[in-house]
Amino acid sequence: MFRKLLLWWLSFTLIWGLFRLLNPSEVVSELLAKPVIWLGIMLIGFKIGLLPRQIIIDLKEKYLQTKPVLTTLILPALSITFYFLLINFRSVSIPQISFFSLVTILLINFATGIVEEVVYRGILYVWLLKNASELTSFLLVQLLFLIGHLPILIIHSDSFESSLTRALFIVLIGSAHTLVFRFTKSLYASSLTHGIWNSLVNLFMLS
Repeated sequence: MFRKLLLWWLSFTLIWGLFRLLNPSEVVSELLAKPVIWLGIMLIGFKIGLLPRQIIIDLKEKYLQTKPVLTTLILPALSITFYFLLINFRSVSIPQISFFSLVTILLINFATGIVEEVVYRGILYVWLLKNASELTSFLLVQLLFLIGHLPILIIHSDSFESSLTRALFIVLIGSAHTLVFRFTKSLYASSLTHGIWNSLVNLFMLS
């Protein structure tokens, strides 16, 4: 089953990579194409029986916590913000952008975070937890997370060293989102930290 899942995800990554080669705008890619393609692939997985529908039931019953708000939502949000500032305080620059650009950046990055969390943590990780040990599930979902980001790594590769560094960092931040999801039992929490992280990177590192 794990081999089928890996082959299926590699096929998906190829499709996504071919789309990214078209060099669409971020609005088209993240707000339109990613929800349609990524969630569409998930629906296909359920349709062909690779992913059991029980995943959705488990997600609704166990991993949509919102309370207590302090430990489920506020602390993860503050922690991911503090971590970002801690490791990037020397390279952070205040962006000079318009209000419209700010709203667009936040919208794109939170949409990306929500879609990726639904896919990786809400569906794939929940399924893995039902079929493998805690450690195996954790490692496999990071592998799938990395594979899903390979198109971006390849397209924007400057050198092997920089690509390797980015790959390791993707695994690290993916692990952080997985831990948030696991310990809060909340897809809302990991979606929030994912959206905050992506937004901070785009606002203070890329703007």
